[in-house]
Amino acid sequence: MERWNVGTKKTANLKANKKKVLNSLTKKIKMKNCKHCSEGCQKAKDNNETIWKCENTGIFIYKILPEGLRFATLEDIKKDENRNLDLNYLLYSTYSDRYEAYTISENTDMVTLELFIEKDRCWVKSAQ
Repeated sequence: MERWNVGTKKTANLKANKKKVLNSLTKKIKMKNCKHCSEGCQKAKDNNETIWKCENTGIFIYKILPEGLRFATLEDIKKDENRNLDLNYLLYSTYSDRYEAYTISENTDMVTLELFIEKDRCWVKSAQ
């Protein structure tokens, strides 16, 4: 077994590859945000409502977190090793400082969703 010392070329390559993967995930998350939401469209600035539907994306946006929600867990999004289809959830967008409503589907990027869950930026409805 080869020992890798700090500062070797192999260690530098591993760090560079890890950084590339994290950067690509970050870009992927940023690209999913509507440019109007991340920059703050005029409707969002003028809107006195706490919830509205974005005209560009069709996503419901909340200014404040609604009552009755809790942090999502990995168990919430998976059912018997499969996606928990049709589960509604909110993601907190650090770019727009708002909450965006989504539903799990076959097209949902589960890796990105799991990142939001790990960072405590995903909420689901609490069991009553």
